[in-house]
Amino acid sequence: MKESVEIFIRPDGLEIRASFQPESEFVTHPVTDLGIRVTRFCGAKNPSSLNVIFYLSEDLLFYKKFSLPLKTADIKEAVGYQLAMLAPFEGKILHGYTALRGKQEYSISLYALQEEKVIPLLDAVAGQGFHLAGLFPESQRYVTRHCKKKQWSLLLPGRFTKLLVFSEHSILDRILCHAVPSADQLQKLSPGEVIYSPAPAAGSGLQDSAPLLAELPLHKEFNLLPASYRRPDYLRYVLIGLCILNLCALLGVAAIKEYTIL
Repeated sequence: MKESVEIFIRPDGLEIRASFQPESEFVTHPVTDLGIRVTRFCGAKNPSSLNVIFYLSEDLLFYKKFSLPLKTADIKEAVGYQLAMLAPFEGKILHGYTALRGKQEYSISLYALQEEKVIPLLDAVAGQGFHLAGLFPESQRYVTRHCKKKQWSLLLPGRFTKLLVFSEHSILDRILCHAVPSADQLQKLSPGEVIYSPAPAAGSGLQDSAPLLAELPLHKEFNLLPASYRRPDYLRYVLIGLCILNLCALLGVAAIKEYTIL
């Protein structure tokens, strides 16, 4: 598995992290020559041997939760239609969504941002030979195997405090809080077993999110990286090809046996 470099895009700048570097590096806006900065940060590492994963601050992303009828013929098309109506910006938009099927409807969680906000940063890093492996909401960095088989929430600071509610690895809702909620308010807002937060205050009732960050993220949802930056999954193609060959071989053996019997 390739080593990874993580770049967190925040309202005030970028933070660059990597497991092979003891300290992170913060670059304030406006960011210039990001590709060169990342190359220098990685030292003697060959850029082509590294995955770069971008994470976007929740403050920079548009989020919307809505529902669609179970009889919706094309969910992707319906989400695109809703995005055109709901998004608070124009121009080219990057977006990702999940659709959780309920008894009466699909529950849709949608993330979106303007393409122009990130494309120059992606180009700068890709231009140095790095492999871009993903562009995710920051909350997805906390979604790891540690969250398996439980409901939980994540309280993130920012321009507005945000409470993100999860069931295992799937987001159920993102709630904006105009003030830091009290312990009683959090219990009412969050149906989960535990509420995590970065460096929580003593006595807050919150659990430190450090154990989540200590594990590898699952990256199962909301990869907003444009298709033009993604490499083909050759291993997947090879496995599909092998399955087809095995199926053909089985059919051939069955045909030979039937011919022999006749």
